[in-house]
Amino acid sequence: MEEFHLFSFVGEAFDEAIKVFVTESVENVITAIKPIAKILVALYISFYGWMMMMGLF
Repeated sequence: MEEFHLFSFVGEAFDEAIKVFVTESVENVITAIKPIAKILVALYISFYGWMMMMGLF
């Protein structure tokens, strides 16, 4: 049973390293695209409303 305990320790260390890397990477990507995404969503809603008013959709 000792060898399984060793592998669980290695797995936990690897899991923690990956968790930190993924969290920081996702946070950086979200921070980078947030202003552009807000503008694109506003344009989409505006264009959709204009199309509804004109009877095109």
